[in-house]
Amino acid sequence: MIGDQNPGYRLVDVVPRDDLWHSCHYNLRRVLQLIAHAGDAEVFYDAARGTGRRRVEPQLPFGDVLRSFRLGGRLVWLALTDQARATGDVNSEAMLDLTTRVWEVVDAISDALVLGDALAEPPALLDVRRRVVECARSGRVSAARSP
Repeated sequence: MIGDQNPGYRLVDVVPRDDLWHSCHYNLRRVLQLIAHAGDAEVFYDAARGTGRRRVEPQLPFGDVLRSFRLGGRLVWLALTDQARATGDVNSEAMLDLTTRVWEVVDAISDALVLGDALAEPPALLDVRRRVVECARSGRVSAARSP
């Protein structure tokens, strides 16, 4: 699915198929665990952080990695709705709660992916990123003007 719906993986061709399969499998398992889990779930973000670190090393465009996580979230959502339809037992309140939970998890796991990417960056680049964010927050940076 990732290779078909996210052409960045095919165009750049830096992620071995075996690594991609294992990464998808582990991340999907962690997403399902997070959906079902209540409370502190920090341990479940290890797959996303690891994926972020591994994808930045071969210089896969980060937008493609995030797109893959959104595709995975859509896959989870479709599987859950298919299951609900198949059983015929659809409670609209429960489905609304589940919808919220699925996308909260996809958002949180995407943040963990970004953290994994940031941890893989050289310290000097992290310092530059931190200073740019500080300047933008303080208002010391204005939008660039085109000629």
